[in-house]
Amino acid sequence: MNLSELQEQLESARQQGDVAGQTQALRALGRACQKNRQYQKAVQHHREALDVAARAGDRRQEAVAYGNLGCAWWEMAQLKKAVDHFRRAYELMEQTGDRSGQAAIVAILGVSFWRTCDWNEGLKYFRQALKLLETEQQSDRDPKQDERIRGLWEAIERGVALLEHRVRLGRDQKDPLKIMQPLFSLAALHLFTGQTDRLIACLNEVVPLAQDLGKVDVLDAAARLRGLALSAPKGLS
Repeated sequence: MNLSELQEQLESARQQGDVAGQTQALRALGRACQKNRQYQKAVQHHREALDVAARAGDRRQEAVAYGNLGCAWWEMAQLKKAVDHFRRAYELMEQTGDRSGQAAIVAILGVSFWRTCDWNEGLKYFRQALKLLETEQQSDRDPKQDERIRGLWEAIERGVALLEHRVRLGRDQKDPLKIMQPLFSLAALHLFTGQTDRLIACLNEVVPLAQDLGKVDVLDAAARLRGLALSAPKGLS
C-alpha cells in the first residue's frame, strides 16, 4: 500500500473503533517513514499506535509499539531512548509470551550495546537472541516474517547498508580505525542476516587491524563473536 492508502485504512479503522486495524496501519505508516528517513514522522505514528493500544489495554500491541518506537530512535542513533523503549517492549512481551517479539527485541538490544563498545552486554543479548530464534525455528515459526516486528529486522538490514558505506569511506581515507569500527559493527549485524560467511570475512579483516591499533578488547570480543557465530544452529546466523 502507498501512504495515502494506509492513511485511508487508518481513518476507516478509527471510525470503526478497530484497535488492531489502527495499530497495524500506524505501524505500516511508521515503517514507511523510516524507510524514507523521515524519523520524526515515524516516531509520531509509533507513539499514536502506543497510545491506541494503551487506551484499549492491549498489552501485546502496546509491546509492539514500544519496540517500533525504540527502533525509530535507534535509527536516529539515540541509543539511550532506544534501549529504554526496547526494554519496556521486552518486559511486556515476556508477560504476554510473545517469543517472536522477544527474539527481535533482544537481537537489536545486543546490537545497541555493541554500537557503544559494551562487548560483554552485547554478547549476552546475542546469545539470548539466538536461543529464542532457535526455539521459534523448532516450532516452525520465523520471527523475521512476523509483520508486527518486521520493522526491527528492516532496521538491521538498513544498518548493514549504512555500515558498508562507512567502511568504503574508511578505505577511501586509508584510515585503519575508520575501517575497523564500522566493520566490527557490521560483523555483529551479520549474526542476524543469515550470512555467517560475511560475518567471518568481516572479522578476518578486523583482527589484523585491531592488532595493528593495539585494540586488545576488540580482539577478545572478535574471538567470542566468531565462536558464537560458528556454534549457532544452521540457519540462525
